[in-house]
Amino acid sequence: MLKCGICGRTMTFYKDSKNGRTYLKPCSKVDFTTGKRCPNGASSLVVIDQFINDVMWKEIKPAMNVLNEQIAKNTEILDTTSSRVKELTNQKKDINKQLDKLLDLMLTSNDHRFKDKYSQLQYRLQEVEKELTELQSGDSDGKDWGDVFLELNKEIHILPYKGKSKDPKVINTFIKKYIDPIVYKKNDLEPDKPYLKVHYTETVQQAMEVYKQYRKEMNEKLEARKQKAIL
Repeated sequence: MLKCGICGRTMTFYKDSKNGRTYLKPCSKVDFTTGKRCPNGASSLVVIDQFINDVMWKEIKPAMNVLNEQIAKNTEILDTTSSRVKELTNQKKDINKQLDKLLDLMLTSNDHRFKDKYSQLQYRLQEVEKELTELQSGDSDGKDWGDVFLELNKEIHILPYKGKSKDPKVINTFIKKYIDPIVYKKNDLEPDKPYLKVHYTETVQQAMEVYKQYRKEMNEKLEARKQKAIL
């Protein structure tokens, strides 16, 4: 989940046997053309954990709160999307059946009308598949985006203990649903303040965009009220 901000290599941790603390290992990638090792240095796990906690609970959770409120106010958005996916899936099956029948007819007849109809159906099939892909783009397993969001929203609100578990595997699996990867680069001037950049997962990225727009609208309304009060 943690990537080197210089060479892109996945970075790992180690536990100090003397003090029992966990640290991020210096990047060990070697440039074989020069024989030099990547200069990205180490950091304490405490610093990384604090950064992740701030992102999870101060950035992502509020954003998902806002999006959840929007969905709660307009639940038909999710229902409509789900219905449309089913409708398009059935259309795709029906078109494929028609194409199979036409293909059989074309093998036994030279009637140009069959070819024209076949071309029309192929074009329609492409349109259906394109719309299906767009509606299902929220998850690689083909789940509806709304369903994926609701699952993540439930975990971050109802099951936050997963993110605070003592089991590193549980924590890692939980966090990677929201953030993947985090890019790290050592700050030589202030070692306790490394350069860290978050890459959100696709579903969370959409939630963050909605949150950004929401904040913008709220600020505009607040500014309008101030201006009105002045006048």
